[in-house]
Amino acid sequence: MSSPVPSPDPLRAFLRKRLSLERLQRIASADYGRDAGSIAAEFKHNLDTGKYAYAGDGNPYECALLQTHDETPDRPLNELFGAWWLGTFCSEPEHFVLIDNLVPSGVGSLLYMLVRGSAELGPESALAAQAALPFVKFLHARTPFADEAAFAEAIGALETIERFGSAGSDAWQFQVFMKKFDKE
Repeated sequence: MSSPVPSPDPLRAFLRKRLSLERLQRIASADYGRDAGSIAAEFKHNLDTGKYAYAGDGNPYECALLQTHDETPDRPLNELFGAWWLGTFCSEPEHFVLIDNLVPSGVGSLLYMLVRGSAELGPESALAAQAALPFVKFLHARTPFADEAAFAEAIGALETIERFGSAGSDAWQFQVFMKKFDKE
């Protein structure tokens, strides 16, 4: 019998405590502000329940995806949210193409967002990494033809950040993962 897939709930709980409706509104405005209020309400619903129910005119996928390019001081937490949202709501088999289309490397892009976002959260880096680890395992279990090395290196980088906080970004486990991704 196979082991159960770990729940992504620790990362959802971490994000839910830190993302206000106002901040979710800014994330929802990333797609040129189209239906941002409805998208922000959906993001709050997603964080509160772990379920997707949006039927508005805007595009929550684009808003989450655009967090990969966030250049604001809010980027680390926004990036974690984007990775969580995409990994949770786009990793089912019928939607996985949305993750495969991420540039430059599909699931590797989500792993990069999780590792970099966790590392750059300063005093909350260790907590973020601790919350992200079960999510990476959840995502790994849902990824067809998973790149085992990429997942192992992401887990190693997150474990290092969990152990050493933001100072973990100086460790070789973190550097190996980041360099691999930067080459793609």
